[in-house]
Amino acid sequence: MADSQVVDLNVGGRHLTTSLSTLTKYPDSMLATMFSGRHPVAKDKDGRYFIDVDGDVFVHILNFLRFGKMPPPERASQVNEYAEYFGLEELRAPVLEDFEQVLYGIWKKKLPGYQGLLDCVKIDLKRRNIFTDSCLRVCPVCGRKAAMGFRIGR
Repeated sequence: MADSQVVDLNVGGRHLTTSLSTLTKYPDSMLATMFSGRHPVAKDKDGRYFIDVDGDVFVHILNFLRFGKMPPPERASQVNEYAEYFGLEELRAPVLEDFEQVLYGIWKKKLPGYQGLLDCVKIDLKRRNIFTDSCLRVCPVCGRKAAMGFRIGR
């Protein structure tokens, strides 16, 4: 297959079109291997290459391959699974970092005073060398009570 060749895909019933160079952008990925010409790839009745995954998630894989575009936060977890499956390490690491930021944002919104409590924990941990059983402590900065200290190992 020539790199400029247009490739029609049927991805979980969603019809997508891309170029061979997009699919083979990362030579160590499963997509590059699938479309290297060395292995047969299933086709649907209309001659489109069939990939048995959710097309609505896979489109984010294609957008990353085309433009380096990261998926929206609500799709990060699913795209991360696909990135792992297709061997796209270049996409996996940034998605995990974005996903961690999304989780941080969720916790921050759900817990009143989250940042203040986190700062208190950080201050308390810096002062201690050994973690103890969990207990309530008063934060020296803000005066709030927070569960601090955990036994790690023995």
